[in-house]
Amino acid sequence: MIIAGWILALLGLAQVVYSGTLDVSHFVEGNRLLGIAPSIVADPDLVAQRSMIHEAGCATFLAGAIFLAAAYLKPAPTGPEAKSWTSMGAIAAGVLVLAAAGGFGAFLYGLHTRNADQRLLEEAQMKNVKAEATTSAQSEADRRARNEAEAAKASGGAAR
Repeated sequence: MIIAGWILALLGLAQVVYSGTLDVSHFVEGNRLLGIAPSIVADPDLVAQRSMIHEAGCATFLAGAIFLAAAYLKPAPTGPEAKSWTSMGAIAAGVLVLAAAGGFGAFLYGLHTRNADQRLLEEAQMKNVKAEATTSAQSEADRRARNEAEAAKASGGAAR
């Protein structure tokens, strides 16, 4: 139980530290034709994910602290029961470590999959915005070229 408490407490602290390192901002490209400046904004989905990881780390740390308190407040039995008490504590700690590691890994895999979907969506949106901007810039350039050609034709015709 002592080992399980320490492991849970350390895993909880690791989750809290990890949540603090997550970058929740993303770059939003502007549109020069519309006069929209590029900016960096916080993504609400990433903020929520960071909050969930932080809260899970706090809960894991609290569970580890409760395990440690229970283990240190209850003395180990004496005699031949001491060995089985230690063995059961080690087995319980091992099971909890495997469950916590598996759960945390599955949680991170789920976040990664969700973020991959979000990145694909953002890339598709940016591709559409760029295509629209390119189309409007090309149409503006074509319109100017036609106007210049008409102006050159009119000035060439008037000079004759």
